[in-house]
Amino acid sequence: MIKRIFFDYDESIISTVFREPNQNHIRFSLNDGEIYYTMIRPCAKRVIEFSRKLVGVENVFVLTAATKDYACEINRLAQFAFPESQILAREDVSAYTYSTAYGGSAVVASEYANKDNVLIDNLDPRYNPDKISYLGIWKTLDTNYFKVRDYYGANFPNDPFEQDVMEFLEKRNNQ
Repeated sequence: MIKRIFFDYDESIISTVFREPNQNHIRFSLNDGEIYYTMIRPCAKRVIEFSRKLVGVENVFVLTAATKDYACEINRLAQFAFPESQILAREDVSAYTYSTAYGGSAVVASEYANKDNVLIDNLDPRYNPDKISYLGIWKTLDTNYFKVRDYYGANFPNDPFEQDVMEFLEKRNNQ
């Protein structure tokens, strides 16, 4: 059984660029004055809704390396309907970061940590140690980490993302 499902934003279910793309996008700016152009993977809302039905609305989260204001604005504009408490961003993970020897850092498990959490992300796990530690899934990476293809705004009609993620979640939830 899955405890909680966490979705990464950038290059997983959205793609943000700083130049207006020649395709459907949302446009916004934050206090930094930068203009963001974000493309949403066409099936993103369906996959999120499927996940909510599978494990309950209260058990589906965003976990992103982006800032909280950016993540919340995308949530609002894309109409993903995550409560702010279920949008975990850079600031949330950094609260669990500590300094190690020789200027390094590491992340300890958060209050969300559970071996039955699942992370859907485009990064290879070896490049994602902070999120993995934060969620407490080091020992269950083989079954609880689903690496998706990078999404850069290209909407291919045969993109297997939706089917692949749903099959992974169903299979993992039935274990």
